[in-house]
Amino acid sequence: MVAGLSDSLPGVLSVGLTAQGVPAQAAHSIAELPPVGVLFAAFLGYNPVGHLLGPGLLGHLPPAHVDVLTGRRFFPELISHPFHNGLVVVFALATAMALVSAAASLIRRAKAHR
Repeated sequence: MVAGLSDSLPGVLSVGLTAQGVPAQAAHSIAELPPVGVLFAAFLGYNPVGHLLGPGLLGHLPPAHVDVLTGRRFFPELISHPFHNGLVVVFALATAMALVSAAASLIRRAKAHR
């Protein structure tokens, strides 16, 4: 999951934050944080954007942008595509491991019946 998130999450976070008026440097530094925190925040239903930006940076943004950034829809919608990419990686690896296990089981069974 983390590998899938690591691939697309930084770019999506950076673009989404700058689209709401966050300075590019701040958006880039937040986007480079490890994706594990984003994963836990998503599972807990928590929007960490307000905490990550802090009151100093939020105080310099227009109130409409602050409402969007700290609202209930921004964070889940922002991470939905990277989260999907993470799930694709997880299920692809699970499928590959299941196929390898099935093949190993068939080979072992064929040797046992000789």
